[in-house]
Amino acid sequence: MTYSPSTALALALLSAGIAAAEPRILVYGDSNTWGWVPAEAGFPSTRHPDSVRWPGVMESALEDAVGDATIVVDGLSGRTVNTPYPEAQSGIPGAALSGLEDVRGAVASALPLNLVVVMLGTNDARSDLAVAPAAAGANMARLVDEIRSINGGVATSYPAPSILVVAPPAIGDTSATPISGVTEGSQERRRAVSASIIAAGAASGLDVFDASEAVTIDSIDRVHITAQMHDALGRAVAAAAKERLGPAR
Repeated sequence: MTYSPSTALALALLSAGIAAAEPRILVYGDSNTWGWVPAEAGFPSTRHPDSVRWPGVMESALEDAVGDATIVVDGLSGRTVNTPYPEAQSGIPGAALSGLEDVRGAVASALPLNLVVVMLGTNDARSDLAVAPAAAGANMARLVDEIRSINGGVATSYPAPSILVVAPPAIGDTSATPISGVTEGSQERRRAVSASIIAAGAASGLDVFDASEAVTIDSIDRVHITAQMHDALGRAVAAAAKERLGPAR
């Protein structure tokens, strides 16, 4: 796309202004990013307040460490790395729950960004989706490539942000929980999903932080994290993100 000299100058000035602004981070995830409160009946549920959810904790921790920071949160319950559901979920088309399908729009709508933090993979272990856990790493690599190729977004001059992949935390045994119907055997599959994501990081240069270093999920449904776990995860991801923020973009 060719811009007029005046438009090009305006875009250059805008980019220069952003370079001096506070860091902006997009967090892209599923129900644990959305803030799902573990419920005794499984569902329906509500969400934790913004300040309690791990992205909110991350924002506070970063502000303590580096000054003002803005976290844009895009969490969708049920979102996978790259697996469509065979049927609509609560009116949302099954294909729309694939993170790979939705990520370019999510990033473009949040630009300018210094960093995108992606935490997906828990739903790829669901027993009703029949996903091979070993495919998660390759799918995550494709998702990261999509983010890297977003240069400019929609008619803007912003560069692609840095990316931090968070391999989701280990879940507990769900066999005696209200959501066992869609999570049968998912404890082992979830471990395999994270292992695949971590291995893909080592093989292809993905920047991966293993959330199991900070949190093991033992809530009432064994899948969704409690307020205490949100706090631990948010602080851990903030520490990882701080090392990767670099200069404003």
